[in-house]
Order: sequence, then C-alpha cells, then structure tokens
Amino acid sequence: MLLDALLRLNFPLHLALLGLEAARAPRIIRYGGAVSGGTFPCNSILAGCGQATSVAKALLWQLLFESNAWHGKFQVLQFVDDLQAKAWAPSPHAAGQLASNGVGDLLRGLKGLRLYISPKTVLLASSAAAGRHLQQGLAKQGLHFTLEQGARCLGADTAFGKRRSAKVQKSRITMGARRAPRTSKLAAQTEQAVKLIRPGVTAQATWGGEVMGLPPSRLQRLRGLMLHAAGKLGKAL
Repeated sequence: MLLDALLRLNFPLHLALLGLEAARAPRIIRYGGAVSGGTFPCNSILAGCGQATSVAKALLWQLLFESNAWHGKFQVLQFVDDLQAKAWAPSPHAAGQLASNGVGDLLRGLKGLRLYISPKTVLLASSAAAGRHLQQGLAKQGLHFTLEQGARCLGADTAFGKRRSAKVQKSRITMGARRAPRTSKLAAQTEQAVKLIRPGVTAQATWGGEVMGLPPSRLQRLRGLMLHAAGKLGKAL
C-alpha cells in the first residue's frame, strides 16, 4: 500500500524500496555498552524515526488532496501522524453539515488505509449550535465523538470562537520554572550555560504561546524566569 502511494507520486522505485527497508528495519536503544532487543514498526510511527514524516506524507497525500478539494471550505492539516480538520460556513447549520460530511469521508478514507483512529479525537465548534449540528451529522453516519470547549493540539491549547483556554500554557510555564534553578547554578559557574536558556527554559515555558498570545502578566513572569535562570549573568539577556 505504501509502495503504491510512493509510485503514484512518481517516486523513484529504487529509492522507494530503500526508504521502505529503512522504515521497516528494527529499532534498538543503546545505553552505555548495553543494547536493547529490536522493535519492529507495524502500523504506527516510532518516535524519532527519520523516515516518519516522509512516510506519513506519502501515504496520506492522495486522501488529503481529495478531502481538501471535494468539500469547499473544509481543510485538513497534517502534522506527521496528527490530523486537524477545519470547516467554515456562514451559518451554524451549514458549518455542521459541511464539517460532518468532510470528517465522515476523511475517517472512512483513513480506515480504508487501515490506519488507527485515536480515541483522543474530539470535536471543537465556535458555537453550541454549530457543535450540535456537527455531532448530529456524524451520528447519522455512525460516528460518535465528544464535543469539547477546548483541546490540546501539538502541545498547545486550541479553541474556536471566543473561547480561550490557558491550562496547558500555565503548566508549561511551571515546568520552565522548575528547570530555571538548574540552569542558574550552571550559569554561576560558566557563561556558556547562558546559551542553555533559550533552547531549554524559554522553549519549554513558551511552547504554544505564539498561537494564543501571552497576557502582560504572563510575559512579566517569563521575563523574571529568564533572568533567574541566567543568575548573575542576567544583564547579558
């Protein structure tokens, strides 16, 4: 199935076969002088696999192209093995109908590819009426999902309409605050440790903040967190 998808995209056969061998090869974990037993990929993507992005794009390209082309203002975004479907319409009824038709076709296509549908899949809507029409449209197709006010997508809070959630954002700042003292101790010994603030403390504390924006109070807390992590070298920031 995957080889057929690659050939439809005019991928060179010898490179496709080589890539498939690499994707199907067993994975091992090394720790010191110890080596684990091999783990063979089945119908999922292993974390850290260098072939994951290419394999997922090739397998889903035709299905996502058709989904985006058939349903007008219905868009499916792919992030390796995560999919996010969105629909726009002038009324709640039209939006629910468009989204339910698009999602229904998308899920049937994924099942046709023998892909796994995560139980964490949820529905989001900009209004209660749109969410109700969406659920009803999917129920007619035998598809049932929970309607939520917010969800986590790629580690960032996601909500539609006027709703806003900062639950994940707050927890990430807390995790960054826990890491800051360790960086501060290193910065007290060597200036090179200051370079760890951006990829370490800052990245962990601000992940997803660009999507929703940060209120002034949280920006002030982040600034204080970065200065604390830099220790006596805080002025260098």
